[in-house]
Amino acid sequence: MTATQTTPTRAAGRIICTSWCQDGDGHAAAVLAADQWCWGPAVRIELPPYRFPLTDPHTPGAIEDDTLDVFAARFPQDAGGFKHVVMLHHVALDDEIRLTRSQARELAANLLMAAAELPAEESPR
Repeated sequence: MTATQTTPTRAAGRIICTSWCQDGDGHAAAVLAADQWCWGPAVRIELPPYRFPLTDPHTPGAIEDDTLDVFAARFPQDAGGFKHVVMLHHVALDDEIRLTRSQARELAANLLMAAAELPAEESPR
């Protein structure tokens, strides 16, 4: 059996950014084509502090100041073209969820329904 190794595609120069791209210059400094992605302005949502194990489950850690950034993004595809997504970036964990337009709308509708079930606004902390 032969292993297939792929080489990342180098950027071929500037791209045409979306109207909402925060870079806006065509990502001219990008070395790889995969780095030429557009991101829109982020809405930052403050999250309540919580505890979780950092490395050892018996040594809990805490995140005091945590946020979730929500923004539109466009990524180049290996086969050409672009994929548009809504990004949910969990800042403290440096992790993300990428949603299609329909998934983002479905999530938004379900969040609104769940929020409607709650009593009047109370402090999350």
